[in-house]
Formats: sequence, C-alpha cells, structure tokens
Amino acid sequence: MKQFFVYVVAILGSSLLLGISERWDGYEWQFALLGVGLFAGSVKGWERFRLSSFGLVFITAYGLFMVNSILY
Repeated sequence: MKQFFVYVVAILGSSLLLGISERWDGYEWQFALLGVGLFAGSVKGWERFRLSSFGLVFITAYGLFMVNSILY
C-alpha cells in the first residue's frame, strides 16, 4: 500500500501543481521548483520501498512533462 501511495502522491501532486500554476501567472518558477521537490521526494520514496524500475521511469517522465508544462 505504501508503494502505491508514492505513485499516487507523485502523479496527483504534479497534476495539482500544474492546475494551480495555470491560474496564477507570474509564479511559474516557484511551482516548477515545488514540482522538482515533489519529484525528489518520490525518488526518495522509491529508494526506501524498492519499487519497480518501470514506476521510476513513469514518475520521471511524468514529472518532467509537468515541469515543462508549468514553465511553458
């Protein structure tokens, strides 16, 4: 259950940051940094619980696309 929680927090957190950043103009860098911090936390969770490598690739790809979407 904890493993699934790491994935859910990473995906929903990134999506929430994207949604909020679309509404607040001028704060894109702060939301992008929060997204990077969320990604770093999910990687730490991945290390702690020894999750699958596919999950790490998925979280990395999704996190990078969200940061790219926030900044552009």
